[in-house]
Amino acid sequence: MKTHKILLIIIAFLMFGCQEDFLDTSPQDAIAENVFWETEEHADLGVTAIYNVMRKQAYVNEMGMDDAISPIAYRYGANRNWDTYQLYSIVSGNSTSRTRLYNDRWQAIYLGINRANAAIKNIPDIEMNDAAKKDRLIGEAKFLRAMFYFDLLNFYGGQDDSKYDGVPLYTEPVSFTETYQPRSKSSEVRKVIIQDLNDAIEALPGLEGKTSDGRASKGAAMALLGKTYLYNKEYEKAASAFEQLIQLGDYQLSDDYYGLFQVSGENNNEVIFALQNLGVQDFGGWRDLRYGNASSKSSAKNSSIPTNFLVNSYRWKDGSKFVMADFLADFESNNGREFDWTNRDDVNQMFENRDPRLDASIIRPFALFVGKGNKTYEYRYPRDTEKTPYECMRSVYNTNNHYCWRKFVNVGDESPVRRHSPIDYPVIRYADVLLMYAEARNESNAGLSGNPDDNLYMAVNAVRNRVGMPDIPVGSQSEVRDLIREERMIELAAEGVFYQDFRRWYEDDPAFDLGSLDEIIYDFTGIVKIDSRKSFAGYFLWPIPKTEIELNPSLTQNPGWD
Repeated sequence: MKTHKILLIIIAFLMFGCQEDFLDTSPQDAIAENVFWETEEHADLGVTAIYNVMRKQAYVNEMGMDDAISPIAYRYGANRNWDTYQLYSIVSGNSTSRTRLYNDRWQAIYLGINRANAAIKNIPDIEMNDAAKKDRLIGEAKFLRAMFYFDLLNFYGGQDDSKYDGVPLYTEPVSFTETYQPRSKSSEVRKVIIQDLNDAIEALPGLEGKTSDGRASKGAAMALLGKTYLYNKEYEKAASAFEQLIQLGDYQLSDDYYGLFQVSGENNNEVIFALQNLGVQDFGGWRDLRYGNASSKSSAKNSSIPTNFLVNSYRWKDGSKFVMADFLADFESNNGREFDWTNRDDVNQMFENRDPRLDASIIRPFALFVGKGNKTYEYRYPRDTEKTPYECMRSVYNTNNHYCWRKFVNVGDESPVRRHSPIDYPVIRYADVLLMYAEARNESNAGLSGNPDDNLYMAVNAVRNRVGMPDIPVGSQSEVRDLIREERMIELAAEGVFYQDFRRWYEDDPAFDLGSLDEIIYDFTGIVKIDSRKSFAGYFLWPIPKTEIELNPSLTQNPGWD
């Protein structure tokens, strides 16, 4: 049974009567310093309130849904089911600077920044017997502030000073009347991020043989520092930061890839930093409802579905590429008939010898799923009412003609409260770090990819070997770059990471055609149209919310937005 130390403190925070509005509406309202920040208990609660911002739906809680804006997933729903943040308008190319997701994530992040600023300012003046604890709490606040500003640059501010204007930079708690600063260039914001993370690395402890308890650690700060450099294309610095984390020795790859995204696999040494969840009202996660199917305990909505592009990208177990056209041609040649999606044996031939992460991440036709009532269902196409060998699993509209997520979807009846899943959401995990390390090394020196003994191969192959996949071949820098990018897509699917990767990889790629994102979304047979995706001019950087510009005329808008 997981302890969820950070969540227990949050519950205590609520029990003390510190309601959300006491610390809310960022960055307008500072914490009332005359009634708070006087005791060690206040320091604990104040830092916990910073973590609690991650639970905002528009932020970390549902950030996995961001992958629907990339080629690997889609925001599914003929009636736009549960589209709280208007994600469908984004994937269909119709979003504006007033779209709710853009606005609510901005507000959530600045709420976190203001809470972190208050903690960083006030905790040093609180009398505490444990100096190490005081340093840790300040270090956690600085890590979280760095993460918030990292995300602001990633979504709103951009990385390149010559192209973008950055974001407003606040390093002190502010009141409503003080929130009229113009945007600070990304390089200035990045200086604050790097300083905060270096301070956090000095102040925060390692795991000391334990697993992550939801709090920031030395390793988490190292990982985010490397990521900050990587996103700014400072590859040598990124590789150095990641290497220090690897040498720290606190983390290792889990033997159970599937379990990383289930309650059964929590408390492992792969997760570096995560949003910890409980199956309790207001303290659980939303991805089960978004990703799950109608046969799950939550009667979920398939709001995000994997695309055919993603599923067809999972290779055969021997490492060779899966090519749908070749498979279908070979099947017809060997069997004297066309492939039949309604035939269990036919479909299993397509999937049974593929990368194991496919079945660990995705429910494909004729796969089994343990759903509501702890009953085992089989996903059949088309949906039927047969009871043998298992009852048929249902997709949200009973169409059963698209792939469904398995990642982050609760098993059986383990989630007692709908919309509040107990599955934790990794923000950074060790596999992610190893692949970023490999990418940084490959990009820092074109000659490294020619050395089969270089650590970049060690890092990529460790992630692949963990699930029984073979080593990648030695190749040119360009060839290895493509393999690393593919590996990140497969390994991190549905975690909200690929959308960020996709934008940073292709924003400045002259060969990339934004129009390639215009596509018809087909069912898994490749015949029936489900919907369509449309690109938009501001794809690579979200707009500054229109409401913020109206409140603060000093703010400028990003290119491609009104």
